[in-house]
Amino acid sequence: MKIIFQILLAISLAWFWVSVEDRVTRALRILNSNTDKPLKKKILFAFSSDEDIQVQAITLLRELGCSKEDRNQKNICSSILFHFENGLGSELHVTEGFDNIVQISKRISTSKDLGGNAAQMALRAFKEGGDVYLSAIMSNHYYENLFNSSISIIPQSFLREEIRDVHIVINFDEGDIYDTIICQHTNRLYLQNDQDNMRFPGLENLEANINSIHPDLLVIGGFQLMNQKPKKEYQEIILKLEQILIGQKNKLKIHFEMGAFNDENLLLYLIEHIFPHVHSTGMNEQELQLLYNFITKKQLEQQQINTNQQLELIIKLFQELNLERVHFHSQTIQMICSNQNWREIKPALHRSILVGLIQAMKSYNDNQIDQKYLNVTHLQMALEEEDLILYPSNTVLNQDYLIEEMNFCWHLQDQLQHQCCLAPVLINPHPMRTCGLGDNIGSTSLLYQLK
Repeated sequence: MKIIFQILLAISLAWFWVSVEDRVTRALRILNSNTDKPLKKKILFAFSSDEDIQVQAITLLRELGCSKEDRNQKNICSSILFHFENGLGSELHVTEGFDNIVQISKRISTSKDLGGNAAQMALRAFKEGGDVYLSAIMSNHYYENLFNSSISIIPQSFLREEIRDVHIVINFDEGDIYDTIICQHTNRLYLQNDQDNMRFPGLENLEANINSIHPDLLVIGGFQLMNQKPKKEYQEIILKLEQILIGQKNKLKIHFEMGAFNDENLLLYLIEHIFPHVHSTGMNEQELQLLYNFITKKQLEQQQINTNQQLELIIKLFQELNLERVHFHSQTIQMICSNQNWREIKPALHRSILVGLIQAMKSYNDNQIDQKYLNVTHLQMALEEEDLILYPSNTVLNQDYLIEEMNFCWHLQDQLQHQCCLAPVLINPHPMRTCGLGDNIGSTSLLYQLK
């Protein structure tokens, strides 16, 4: 009788636990239940690496002696204050006074870390089990401590004592106040004066490296570093890369990682000469809106749009660029659309959500996925729509159902037979780090979707 009572008690407790399990706990259970593993594929990441020095906007503004009167000037204070007040993310090329800003930032920094699209994405792919090749300049320190000296740097001469290019990552949070100026949206601003990355190191040997390695995937990015550079400087690089992509497109997959562009001529050149030759792209909400508005209106325009508007823009952009695959990530959702040339979407979606969450909750980049690290009391879901409307069918998706299942998939019924999958994301309202999250998210999903 005692044994029967214990069994009934256990059943009752189990039922009670399931019935009171909150949304966040359920979501984590679903994300952690992903048992799919990526295939062992060769991936070549090219062009960009740097050292990120992270600072808080208010601290840097104070150290620079900025004031609200600077908003009417044309200086570095006015640029930082503009992005701070409007909560806008961007990447600015700074020449005048940059060395001084670097010295100040090193003194007040909250952390120093490996950065750059190629380096960050390569690091995540390596930690997820990919066969990684990196064609970007890498320091011995990061190579030994983050990569465990276990990936191929090509050419080997790119492995050096230090990375010269430094990016200042200025973080600001919604509600921050500086000299009566209130930040409207959590975001970050990058300042850079790259020397090595600007030349796109490795481009001259890229085709030879591809032919010798035979990678399954080539990942390119870092073009936002050319913002505001003379047209002649980036035209030559982009045209050389275009010829390589044309010759390789039928031999391997090519992924283009978007960035924060503020130069209309540069973005137009990429749309004309790079996008037609890639299979896949990844972007956040700001990059999505900038790209779509530029394609349709021929102007760079940034404004806050809701989730339903984002869903519509993703599909329209997909159709406009004739892509095989796109991965979109925001503070509320992640969404992947791809055709049959890629593996199942859901495992890639769930894994990338989990990776992004845990990376945001650590102040340093150790890239270890420790599922016990998460404190669910600090997490939340931020979907702002009562119902989601799936473009182009206008099917209404109940938000409660989406959160309950942590994904929803549908077919676009187009010639390329695309399927789209959508999932809400878990966020920490006060992340310890946001820099490089998009790279970690994008690299993870690519690795899990490669056939």
